[in-house]
Amino acid sequence: MTVVMEEKHQDYQVITVNEQRYALPVANLVRVVPLRQILHLPGTPGWLMGVVHVHNAIVPVIELNAMLDLLASDSYSAELPLLVLIHHPDDHHRYLAVAATDLADLIDDSELAGTHSTIHPVLLGITEHNQQKLHWLDDNRLFDYLLRESQ
Repeated sequence: MTVVMEEKHQDYQVITVNEQRYALPVANLVRVVPLRQILHLPGTPGWLMGVVHVHNAIVPVIELNAMLDLLASDSYSAELPLLVLIHHPDDHHRYLAVAATDLADLIDDSELAGTHSTIHPVLLGITEHNQQKLHWLDDNRLFDYLLRESQ
């Protein structure tokens, strides 16, 4: 008897935050909603925009460009009308919202070939996709990073 091992492919949703593009795993994407009321929290890092009430939970909202220090001089003031709600890979009751400008392509991990390592702990790497730089996020690392930064 021959056992056939199936390769596990993962799909990624490409989002745009101002001019930067990010790939988020679809498996942990809950929904995309309009950014409405956000409660700003004093004394928090600049990349933590505040919190919102979604799914009967208080959810932190992050601005990836600020967190990864990829800000252009005027990008932080730009509008981010969407919230991309994701849940923790191991705990479906822990949420995080990423503020975004737009949604782009849906791609699979085979299109992320050529990824090279980066210096930020939440990134698996950076690659070229459709002739643009694409930051490939690891959502597990993202949740861990936020937990460490909040302590």
